[in-house]
Amino acid sequence: MIKAIPRLLALILCWPLLGWADTDINLQLPWDHEFRFAGYYAAEDKGLYAKHDMRVNILSGFGPQGTPIDPIEQVLNGKAQFGVAGIELLYHPQANDKLRILAPIFQQTATSLFSLAGTPLSKLQDLTGKRIAYIGGSSQYYELQSLLRQLGIDTDSIVFTERNIDLNDLLEGRADVILAYGPQIQYQAQTRQIAVNELALNNFHRRYYGDILFTSAEFAERKPKHVADFMTASQDGWHYALDHTDELVNTLLRKYPRTYLRQSNLAAYNQFLANSLGVYIQYPAVPVGYSDPVRWQVVVDALLQVGAIHTPLNVNNLLWKPEENTQDYKQLLPYIAALCLCIALILYFVTRGRHRPLLVVLALTVILGTMLVERWLINQKHELVKINQLENNMQMRAQIEGVLNNTLTGIHGLATHISAQPNITQEDFKRFAAAMMRRDPSIRNIALAPDLKVDYVYPLEGNEAALELDYSKNDAQREAAYRVRDRGEMVLAGPLELVQGGKAFIARAPVFVSTENNEQIFWGLVAAPIDAPRLMLRAGLNPDHLLTPETTSVTSNIAIRGKDGKGTLGEVFYGNAAIFSHPNALTVPINIGSDSWILAALPPQNTELAQSSLLAIRTLALLVFIIFTLLISLLRKQEDKREQYEENIRQNQRLLTEIGDMAQVAGLRIAGGNSITEISSQAFNIMHIEPRPTPFSADDLTRNLSRVAGLKLLFVMRKCQDSKERQQTEIQVEIPDGQIQWIKVIFSPQPNGELIGAIQDITRQKVNENTIREQATMDRITQLPNRWFFTEQTAIELTKAKRENTKVAMLFIDVDNFKSINDSLGHATGDDFLRAIAARLRACTRESDVVARLGGDEFTVLLTNIDDYKNAFKVAEQIIRSMNQAFMLLGNQIFSSVSIGISIFPDDATTTETLLSHADQAMYASKQSGKNNASFFTLAMQEHSERQHWIYNELVQAIEEDQLSVAYQPIFNLADQTIADCEALARWHRPDGQTISPVEFIPVAESSGLISRLDLVVLRKSLALLNKTKNMGVSVNISPRLFHETEKGFANWRAMVMEHSQKTRVTVEITERLLVDDRLDAEQLLAELQREGLAISLDDFGTGYSSLSYLSRFNVNKLKIDRSFVMAIGRSKTQETLIETILSMGEKLGIDVVAEGIETQEQLEFLRERGCRYGQGFLLAKPMPDAQLMKLLREKNAIQSTS
Repeated sequence: MIKAIPRLLALILCWPLLGWADTDINLQLPWDHEFRFAGYYAAEDKGLYAKHDMRVNILSGFGPQGTPIDPIEQVLNGKAQFGVAGIELLYHPQANDKLRILAPIFQQTATSLFSLAGTPLSKLQDLTGKRIAYIGGSSQYYELQSLLRQLGIDTDSIVFTERNIDLNDLLEGRADVILAYGPQIQYQAQTRQIAVNELALNNFHRRYYGDILFTSAEFAERKPKHVADFMTASQDGWHYALDHTDELVNTLLRKYPRTYLRQSNLAAYNQFLANSLGVYIQYPAVPVGYSDPVRWQVVVDALLQVGAIHTPLNVNNLLWKPEENTQDYKQLLPYIAALCLCIALILYFVTRGRHRPLLVVLALTVILGTMLVERWLINQKHELVKINQLENNMQMRAQIEGVLNNTLTGIHGLATHISAQPNITQEDFKRFAAAMMRRDPSIRNIALAPDLKVDYVYPLEGNEAALELDYSKNDAQREAAYRVRDRGEMVLAGPLELVQGGKAFIARAPVFVSTENNEQIFWGLVAAPIDAPRLMLRAGLNPDHLLTPETTSVTSNIAIRGKDGKGTLGEVFYGNAAIFSHPNALTVPINIGSDSWILAALPPQNTELAQSSLLAIRTLALLVFIIFTLLISLLRKQEDKREQYEENIRQNQRLLTEIGDMAQVAGLRIAGGNSITEISSQAFNIMHIEPRPTPFSADDLTRNLSRVAGLKLLFVMRKCQDSKERQQTEIQVEIPDGQIQWIKVIFSPQPNGELIGAIQDITRQKVNENTIREQATMDRITQLPNRWFFTEQTAIELTKAKRENTKVAMLFIDVDNFKSINDSLGHATGDDFLRAIAARLRACTRESDVVARLGGDEFTVLLTNIDDYKNAFKVAEQIIRSMNQAFMLLGNQIFSSVSIGISIFPDDATTTETLLSHADQAMYASKQSGKNNASFFTLAMQEHSERQHWIYNELVQAIEEDQLSVAYQPIFNLADQTIADCEALARWHRPDGQTISPVEFIPVAESSGLISRLDLVVLRKSLALLNKTKNMGVSVNISPRLFHETEKGFANWRAMVMEHSQKTRVTVEITERLLVDDRLDAEQLLAELQREGLAISLDDFGTGYSSLSYLSRFNVNKLKIDRSFVMAIGRSKTQETLIETILSMGEKLGIDVVAEGIETQEQLEFLRERGCRYGQGFLLAKPMPDAQLMKLLREKNAIQSTS
């Protein structure tokens, strides 16, 4: 946030200077380029438009093929923002709703009538019976029509013709008179030296404006600032153009050549226009573009009369008015800027935690805010005063217009009366005039002037000099009289200084009478001086403020200009003339028929606030300062919490970035379908592209990818966008150094339509996967396929063989006596031996065959596409012969052999599992038949396998349903025939009465893993027996598999023993298999049991070739002589010697020795004589249930029962 404050500060300080960005503006002209539009050229050329950030295109009124372009249609269609046109604006069908008039550049029309010198044209009556040509669609026709109608001239006798006119229409006799743009025909006549008569319409009236700048209502409402700026720049351009005509002529010729209309000498033509336009624009007498609503209303009324428009227009709606600011923003701007600066500094100091400067800036902010509010209230008060003054002006206007209309109505009534009775007598005149003057005392006298010569005056006394006055010969009043005649309407002149003294307004009304042909002819005038002071007094004004030639200004807050009804062109005749130049002056027009006065007034200037208001504002400011001071302290506390929170976020972000770098993971965000708006730096490294600022196209991510890889990435992205579901893919990329890189791409759609993506470099993962795949499918030692891969390949080959109707042979190979080699020579040599076997197996098979190591010393060979089973046997014999050859490993000569089982597809099995199982069974048959040979799978093997499978299923159910029982075989003290211990043996009596021998179910339990559960059953029931005896112990067998259980088999067994109170009477019987298992730390496990008080007994001692080595490595408590030795007593001296040796060794080592399998008296006597302390066997007692054991104990008196 702190880094963003300078930008925020710059924005705050600069926002008042920021306008709208450069905007293209089109200005459509009604004609081709010429000096007539010089102001717009000057504004564009001198950069006046550019100051307001506008690029203005000034468009010719003709298209490329010379087709005229209608500015009104161009603006309405939005092809141009501004246009120039004549009064045709007013009678356009959409004028009232969709057009807005901005400024009439020509204050009076430039339309003139022209005829050749031989065709009289001194007055409008001369047009009767003439052919007049005019430009179709122009406003000139309606200007002339309204004037003719006003003067009562019959237009039916005039023939009007539409055409594109020029001077040739007169010369070639196509028209008697042409109605045209005055300066253009004047130039043509001058250059061709043709004498013409001109009758300018502006000689008769000032109704019509010309070259009106306008825009659309929609644009004016939507872009009021554009309109105001364009107006200002255009007005400034006209000022410059009128002051620098020569320069603008050159600019026009250089930058704005004509597109269609041609002139022989454009420079001379435009210079002529430059010299002619002053009379129409009337600058500086009238401000450029001045618009008088009264004149517009007169124009509208005139167009209504001639049928140009059919419904009245709302002039106030049609005229564009700039939005008036209710406040003087220029005065408030410094306060606002300073206040914004203070607010920015407050934010800055808050984020920095600098309290002292923060309070200083806060105080300054409150002071500036107070000053801003006070200034705003002053401006509001000023605006209210202006509104009140405008209301006063409107009331004053209404009073003046009411008084004037009352007076002028009487005069107009007299003119109407005379028009009806032109032969009025002196007596009738006196009676009518007397009545008028009684009704309106401000009328000083009334005169009638038939044919512009005064014949009647009332009252005559004091006005004798007015009789016989001929207006046509009086230089002072001739022009005014002619103006009344030509305009055909009442004119109010003055105020004037009367010869007989005093000031008066002269009202003159024309009188027209009808002939027998209903032709209106001019009869004369009605003139009436109206006493100016009395008129002002009746209107509520101070008569003393009327100005005289000696007094040009008086002290007053109002002023009136428009002498002789000339509006803004007229002189100031009332009040303080300086008011009109005051910037705060408020003006309203006063309508006098078709003429006008302008009333101006200054609102009161004292707009200071009351002391009570100032006190309230400043008290409130003080309270605000106190409140914000308290808030700052609270804000600081919150800021401390926020900073801690942000620091935590930054730490998390750093952690995520570091993790992303470590994991080679990058993130990105995609908006708008293909634009990357956010991306982490790690993405550029992964994709091997140069970092670049966002946003940029998603296509840039694929620059360094192959075409296929790039399309794959973009396809996944598009699929995610279309399906609105998470998508991912892995892409292989060849990086510049030639190595292969793997990239994983994931896209996830978001509710807002964006995509969140993740890019990860998974090259290392792919390498690891390949390594794992190799490890999962290949044997680490021999590099042969492992069991899983061999199974998969076998399934494939069996499917192929079934399809092709061929045979496949499975060879299951087990290395004979590998364990002894591994134990005697070490595991490293054992691994070398396995590799050597793998090499010989590959050498004995075809390349199409599959050789695998299943594990340990077991190998398999899959022989594909064999013709006969004999082929499989031949390969087996070749393998056996190869294996019988000596192996040389590290200087050692090793001899070995293998046992092979063979099964045939589809004869013996049709599935991989069954085929392998049958080959395994056949291999065991080879082992049982003496090893070093090969056997085919037979039906007997099948039956044996099915028997074992049945036993397994039934054994699982038996364990779950507690069908197993425990038989106990006593272990006797051979010296006194007492029972010292007993061995717990599992027995299985099925509910159907069938007994399964341990010889059958114990191997199945061992091979299937059920032995662990079986051991737990035996242990649980044996521990229950201990609760029934005092001194007798119990021996329980424990399988090596129990120590390999993944489901905590040994831990559960150990926990069951440790929880029993008589655990010290438990003896654990183990076999040599547990001691030689390299996967277990047997020494540590047995030591733990001994520390808990359990005894360890080594079962079947003497049968292993390394039994003696175990006694030196492991601390055992008992040895059990294997029954094979006991069975040889009396038959083998060697075996007897071994027994004697074991007994002697046990005595010297302090280990109790137990003889197993005593079945004859001779065996018993032999063992007693040699000092064997303990024994067990059928001679002494068979295994029995616990109840029978307890009975035997009582009979032998060996132990004392506690039950």
